[in-house]
Amino acid sequence: MREQYGIETLEGMMISTKNLAFAVREKLQMHIRLTDILHQHLDVTYSGHE
Repeated sequence: MREQYGIETLEGMMISTKNLAFAVREKLQMHIRLTDILHQHLDVTYSGHE
């Protein structure tokens, strides 16, 4: 019984960690996209000043 509780607790922790990892990945991908957009905008802006 105690072993089962430990396994269930570990399973819950693993699921939480997996969900957190997915959320972090999603946020990182969003930041990468925004950085790419900003970089493209800066390239266009500064290419006209040369």
